[in-house]
Amino acid sequence: MWKTADKVKIVYSASKYTYKGSKYPQAYVVTNKSQLDTAIRWAGSSIYDPVAKKYISVTPKIIETDNKGFTLTLGYAPGGACCGGKLSFCNCVIEKEGIDTFIVGINTEFLIDMLLDATMTKGTVQEEIIFAKDNGNLGAIAIGSKQYQELMADEAKRAEVASSKKTKNWIPGSVYSTLTQHDLYIGDFRDVVKIDTSDWRLNSLRFTFNEEGPKKPFTKGIYPDVTSPLEERIYEGLGWTNLQSCPSRMFTEEIIPYDANYNEKIKELVLKYISDYKNNYLSATTLIEVAFRFYDNDPEFTKKCLPYVIKLVNEPSKYISTYKYYEINWGSTHVTLNTWEEFINKLIELC
Repeated sequence: MWKTADKVKIVYSASKYTYKGSKYPQAYVVTNKSQLDTAIRWAGSSIYDPVAKKYISVTPKIIETDNKGFTLTLGYAPGGACCGGKLSFCNCVIEKEGIDTFIVGINTEFLIDMLLDATMTKGTVQEEIIFAKDNGNLGAIAIGSKQYQELMADEAKRAEVASSKKTKNWIPGSVYSTLTQHDLYIGDFRDVVKIDTSDWRLNSLRFTFNEEGPKKPFTKGIYPDVTSPLEERIYEGLGWTNLQSCPSRMFTEEIIPYDANYNEKIKELVLKYISDYKNNYLSATTLIEVAFRFYDNDPEFTKKCLPYVIKLVNEPSKYISTYKYYEINWGSTHVTLNTWEEFINKLIELC
């Protein structure tokens, strides 16, 4: 998500590059005050003091200027990275009246997107340039371009979220958002199972059942595209999560009315999600944990969900099939099983 600033700080380093016969310093463009210390460390240099007989740190030159009126000229193509491949940025020459010309690395992907939408004359972009960052990567934005429209939309959304009323009183069936995260709140459920896959040395999966402990908010990461059907947004969204508490968030929308049939609607949706399992990046253990969220108030529903997980055993992309044995601790029952099918069937028997 793009973020810009009215003013930027240019931190000039001692390193200089030659471009068309002239030498220009490499610089770091700071769009947020929290980045300044990083920029100073990056640009810092030292000189040898013959009197003190030691190297002395030199504070880099820093200037602040309005984030407008810049001109960009293509400089150097990405070179080789120390770990192989190409660098992810391209050095560009930046000019502006009243300040020293400098060279800065612009994210290659952002730069190409900008150039496809800009007017170029002998390597120089004719439109006015401003700076913005997306996920920490620097972009040079041409005024009036598609990127500029995206930046303005992101800034408007940021302003809307900042001024919106926040709430901790989450209503089941509703979506609550931050600037970048959108969670469908299912309700408060007890996390009755713990699945431990961390002991790789024993190559085992441990499953522990516990009926105690507080209920926690259960959520599903969801994409904010309100034009897509609910099931699409559920399938394509992020993972299921038990939160420690309902944090202060902005109410976005109610997508499943919280009425007398709400629990049945949710369980129907969860069962369909598990039976139609499509997401490669989620493991079978995640699906078991989701099914067991409902064990407290409906053990039969959990039993209904579990058989669908067995079909994953032969899918190479699911690491669950690589375990040598599966250990179940369920009250006074302690068993070790050799196959994934035996493991699931034992869970069905116990619950």
